[in-house]
Amino acid sequence: MPRQARPVTEADIRLTPMPGGWAVRDRRAPATGLDGLLAFVTQRGDLFEVVCVGRADVRSYCSSIEDVARQVVRRHVFMPPLPALIPPMRATEKATAEPEPARQRRLAAA
Repeated sequence: MPRQARPVTEADIRLTPMPGGWAVRDRRAPATGLDGLLAFVTQRGDLFEVVCVGRADVRSYCSSIEDVARQVVRRHVFMPPLPALIPPMRATEKATAEPEPARQRRLAAA
């Protein structure tokens, strides 16, 4: 059975300056290459914008550069977007909707 790698912790994070911001890297990976690249950080006014590799559509914001490591290692849970908007029920539809017990009795009688 293959050995599972230990999850990245705050102690494993290294911020490397680069043009326009910082690269967030895993200290356990080689200093060059893409294997240890975890995120990119850009300063936007008073905030630091964090974009994690593999989640480019999700932006997180930190108030200090020290908070970036916590943000990168924090577990995220996202609900995937619904494929289509579900329109709300109109008042007339709510009034005519059959209650569940009545529906079950009707189906059992059929």
